[in-house]
Amino acid sequence: MRGKNLALAHGQIVTPSGVYPGTLHIAQGKIVCIEEKMGRKAEQVIDVQGHFILPGFIDGHVHMMDPGHTECEEFDRGTAAAAKSGVTTVIEHPRTVPPVFKPKILQDKATYLKKKAVVNFGLLGGIIPTNLGEAEGLWKAGALGFKVFTVEVHETPPLLAGELGQFFRSLSSFGGTALIHAEDDSIVKANEKELKASGRKDYLLHTEIHTPEAQMAAVEMVLFVAHYTLSGTAKVIFAHISDPECLYRINQARLKGLSVFAETMPHYLHLTYDDLKKKGPFVKFTPTVRSPEVVAEMWKCLNQDLIHLISTDHAPQPQAVVQEGLTNIWKSPLTTGANIEVGSRLMLNAVNQGKTDLPRLARVMSEGPARLYGLYPRKGVIQVGADADLVVIDMKRKEKITPESIVSKGGWTMYDGSEIQGAPVMTFLAGELIYDHGKVVGQPGMGQFITR
Repeated sequence: MRGKNLALAHGQIVTPSGVYPGTLHIAQGKIVCIEEKMGRKAEQVIDVQGHFILPGFIDGHVHMMDPGHTECEEFDRGTAAAAKSGVTTVIEHPRTVPPVFKPKILQDKATYLKKKAVVNFGLLGGIIPTNLGEAEGLWKAGALGFKVFTVEVHETPPLLAGELGQFFRSLSSFGGTALIHAEDDSIVKANEKELKASGRKDYLLHTEIHTPEAQMAAVEMVLFVAHYTLSGTAKVIFAHISDPECLYRINQARLKGLSVFAETMPHYLHLTYDDLKKKGPFVKFTPTVRSPEVVAEMWKCLNQDLIHLISTDHAPQPQAVVQEGLTNIWKSPLTTGANIEVGSRLMLNAVNQGKTDLPRLARVMSEGPARLYGLYPRKGVIQVGADADLVVIDMKRKEKITPESIVSKGGWTMYDGSEIQGAPVMTFLAGELIYDHGKVVGQPGMGQFITR
């Protein structure tokens, strides 16, 4: 379709500011005209029959783990799952083999992934205490930002306050973006040591390791360091915030002029302690689940603009490996399952339940990540001149989430058996149809490596 003039006719166009009827005209992969009614001629017309058209979703937090951990996911299948979910750009994290700690590794990974990508992809570099000097080189090589930990996860060493200050000064010198997993390493390790000594193996001990105070302590530390060392156009995004108190604190810092932002995930808006009790290792991620009251407050925060982007933290693990934790939660790895495949569906179902609205999803799942990662206004927006990365949504479509329906190599989700209403029916990448009413029709190699 890229060579043709395509029209998506009779749609309801969704932007962060509202919804309006319209027809989109696409040529050479770009939006070239927006009409209220179909008037301009087109070589090909697709009547979307009043369905909603949103900018393609941008998932800023995925772990495809390819190359190196392809027993968990492969990039072609993971990006096909993205297409099914209306995600047209994924931002892949540095946890691959080798980890993306140097510019040459980033460039080699981009070359390797290009031939496998069904949707567009960007890359994050990883920053640890021993590669602080690589940040600017990674940025110049095309990294959209940097993943940083304040807690040891997946054997990745954390940055302490002094090292974080050094990194923020470097980040400020070239206007970079950092995504920070904020939990306090000393609190987490003390909790873990005490619970291992107790001999407990039950599922809920995971919530007693990764406590709300572990997240809040780290958020406070990062904000304190950023106050003194972050400047210019540099930005800090707090990854997977799970507690409203952290969101309130981040907002206070924003009101004082600090360039900090908050990310959350659908699982922090849907899952609670009860899900961990029932499903154990299949709901073992960090930060962990919270109480129903906290989840309800998270929805309020979303609708009060305290959350700036929603990502999925897609991180599958083989089912057989996860099942090792059924009798002893210590034995299973951290995982979120095939989350990219169900994330948008959960949020669309929530719109049907009255918990939020479509313009807000356009803000936090399309425009927000595009702005934060330097892709706006090419992506994340429906306007003339923007890339024609689009998703058509049928808010009446009903689906059941089952392992048999999963495209991702992960093969399972934390929501298996759930029935939802509202789902993507078509996904377009630069005007090319890549997902069509239940079938991924895009091919590996169609996606592009995206830089700022």
